[in-house]
Amino acid sequence: MANQQLPAFDWHYLFGHTTVLLVALHLAFNFRIAWNYVTRRAPNAPRVVERRAPTIAGAAGRAAVAGQRLRIGNSTA
Repeated sequence: MANQQLPAFDWHYLFGHTTVLLVALHLAFNFRIAWNYVTRRAPNAPRVVERRAPTIAGAAGRAAVAGQRLRIGNSTA
């Protein structure tokens, strides 16, 4: 590799170093709040409602509604 003679500290990296420092400070101050949010349980979780198996009457009703929508959508007034 060629010797590029880079300086020990480049001022262009100052923004990156400052950003990393601010993120670390932010995490240090807010870690407890973030941890409590991540590990909390839902107080009123909705119950899982069991659904019934589809029936032939339900399928026929859905087909009839779909047919009416198709007929109305294709009609020219």
